[in-house]
Formats: sequence, structure tokens, C-alpha cells
Amino acid sequence: MPPPPPHPPVPPPPPPPPPPHPQTPTAHPTRSNANPLCPGPNRHNGGGSCTPTPQPTIRGLTYCSTHQTICLLCPTNPRHLIGETCRSCIGRERAAERAERAQERAMREAERVPREAREMAEWVRTEGEREADEREREWERREREGREREERRERARMGMGEVRLVRRRRGGKRWGGRW
Repeated sequence: MPPPPPHPPVPPPPPPPPPPHPQTPTAHPTRSNANPLCPGPNRHNGGGSCTPTPQPTIRGLTYCSTHQTICLLCPTNPRHLIGETCRSCIGRERAAERAERAQERAMREAERVPREAREMAEWVRTEGEREADEREREWERREREGREREERRERARMGMGEVRLVRRRRGGKRWGGRW
């Protein structure tokens, strides 16, 4: 039997990746951790090197294929960077806020309607239930009055009647009284 063929040699490991580019100091929320921010094609400090893609990507941001990161150009007004106050950016932000408030209002309304329906179902009762409650209250009132009457009779029989101080009227001038 012939010997098995030798294994192919193991390739060396790939070289480590190059260190990341130094970050451009900015506090913009779309800053990428891998590459410096794209300054935009018509900025004074180095304008012509930016090549944004023609179609806007996620959330209306443009991708710069030269700088391999998100381009800071405003998608609706290319003379402004994102974050600078151009009218289209302000209008877009206000429209987003209005839409968010309308959605929250619709959710609150959707929660309120079933809750009110439940509360109304608890309060609304049929006419028969109301009449039954009224008859029961009337019966309880009669029972209570009967018990009180019996207790008064019993106390009177036992000699422990209530002492009533009644001032007797003597009559006015018309009836020959003192006044």
C-alpha cells in the first residue's frame, strides 16, 4: 500500500489590520468609530475629495464612498451639513416631532376608549336591577322601623321610657294666656 499523500502546508496567519484613522474631533451623533467624518464636497477646508452616493441611505443620510463613512451633507439642502440650521432640516425635524406626538396621542386615545367602556359597563345597569335594589332598600327600611317600634314598646313596658321634657304652651293673648 502506498503512503498517504502529505498534507498541504498551512498558510501563515493574515497580517493584523492597520490602526484606525485618527478621529476628527466633533460631537455629531453619526460619527463612525472606524473612519473620520466626511467633511462634505464643498467645505472650505478640503472640499473636492468627497464623493457622496447619489441615493440617500437610512434615515436620509448620504454615504461618502471616498471617506467610507456617512457624509454630513444635508440630503435636502446640499449646501448645509447635517446639524446646521437650514429650513429644510428644521421642517423635517418638526414634522418628525409632530408625527411622534400624533402617534402618542393615538395610543393614549386607544387605551382610553376601552377603559371608559369598561367603566360605563360597570355603572350602567338594567331597569330590573334598579327596581330590585329599590325594593330591597324599602324592605330594609321597613324592617328597621319595625325593630325600632318594638324596642320603644319594650322599653315603655319595662318602665324605662324616654323622659321627654315638653313645655306646655299656655296660649297667646287670644286664648287668655299670659302672653
